[in-house]
Formats: sequence, C-alpha cells, structure tokens
Amino acid sequence: MQEAKIKQGVAKAYAPVGHSVTTKIHKVNPVRTGLNYSLAPFIVNLAIYIGSMIGTVVLFTAYSKATMNVGRLKAFGMLEIAMILIAIISSGVTIAIISPSMHLGSNVFTQLWFNHALETLHPSI
Repeated sequence: MQEAKIKQGVAKAYAPVGHSVTTKIHKVNPVRTGLNYSLAPFIVNLAIYIGSMIGTVVLFTAYSKATMNVGRLKAFGMLEIAMILIAIISSGVTIAIISPSMHLGSNVFTQLWFNHALETLHPSI
C-alpha cells in the first residue's frame, strides 16, 4: 500500500517533465536513404587515406634508392611530381567510379575531385 502511494506521488510529480523539452531539428545537408549514401563516403575516404599513406611509404622507398643514382635534389623533385600526378589521376578515377553510384551531378564532381586530391597529398606533405 505504501509503495503504491509512493509510486503515484512520483508519477504525479514527474508527469510534466516528460513533455517539458521539445526539439526542432533543422537538417542542413540531408542524406538520402540507403547505405550507398551514408556509408560509401566514409569507406571511400578511409580507403583513400590508407592507400595514400601506403603509397607514400612506397614512393619514399623509391626516393631513397634513387638518391644514390641521380642525387637528392633531382630525386626529391621526381618524388614530388609523382605524388602530385598520383593525387590528381587517382582521385579523378575514384570520383568517376563513385559519382554514378551516388547519383551526383557534375557540379559536385569537381569539388570532390579537389577534396580527394588534397586527401591523397596530405600524407606526403
């Protein structure tokens, strides 16, 4: 009897609390439904970043071996040119493959290409 009385008192005291807070969500960049819209950008960014780190290690190894033959400055220049070309070409190919699956327009293509090129260059800088 006492327990039921306490439960009623608590329920009566806290009844208005359940409806006291309301939220209003304003979506700035709404994402369409489906895994290709929500999960694909994450996986692509992760793959590009990990791939560029592995590529940097491979290019640095090639740079280390090339310094013996052509000199440090020339090998460094060749290394940087290779990294820039890889960033531009690989990110363009990646975006060309991803864009149709996400139904992206041509106006977004250039922005994504630039973004991924910077992501690819980041570990090498």
